[in-house]
Amino acid sequence: MCSHLLIRPLFCLTLLSIGFGAASAQPPLSPPGIGGQTATREVSAYTELEFSLLKIIQSDAEPSPNLLADDFEVWTAEANDWQSKAVWLKNQHRHAGVYAIRNLAVRFVDDIAIVSFLLDDHAAKKQHSRFITDIWRKNANILLVRYSSPAPPAVLRFKKVGP
Repeated sequence: MCSHLLIRPLFCLTLLSIGFGAASAQPPLSPPGIGGQTATREVSAYTELEFSLLKIIQSDAEPSPNLLADDFEVWTAEANDWQSKAVWLKNQHRHAGVYAIRNLAVRFVDDIAIVSFLLDDHAAKKQHSRFITDIWRKNANILLVRYSSPAPPAVLRFKKVGP
């Protein structure tokens, strides 16, 4: 009886030590698509959509009606108020820059895709990054609303790894 009680804790301890050894032997995780990991199909698809929106804005072209919802709006932390699609597009054309998207993540709730990422403006005199959360209608790839706020200073010290 006594040996049975001793075997169970030893077995658990052995399993834990094997698990910790295997975990420490693995290389540290890096963001998807960097350091040898591949991005998920969803991350790749929404990165492409976000870049296509940036290209349209930078070219001063009117976005496809299929890309932005008719009642699309943008909420910013600075204004604590919303901007209509027309006002936002007008303001974006004035702020053309060299942008990079990083740390993009996608979550789904029914037919809604919640896409969050950091948007870096490399053309600004001082590096400027914003944390963006876009709400997309998944099946139609229509951007419904954007929430935007300045990224905290700690995020600006991030060094890009990879291509």
